[in-house]
Amino acid sequence: MNGSSKVTATAGLFLVALATVVFAAATHRGIPLFFGWVPLIGVGWVLSRPEPGTATPGGAEASRPDED
Repeated sequence: MNGSSKVTATAGLFLVALATVVFAAATHRGIPLFFGWVPLIGVGWVLSRPEPGTATPGGAEASRPDED
């Protein structure tokens, strides 16, 4: 995921979260508010994904001390 697609995905997830709040206000129900946080978890996942071509520190190639 490059920088612009991260911004687009983050904005979309925030819009979904906002839509649940608007839906709750329009229907005068509180249940949708309990689901408004679900897209916000996705924001953290999207923003923490590494960009292509970057090495991940401590990845699978990390050296391990020898066990004697």
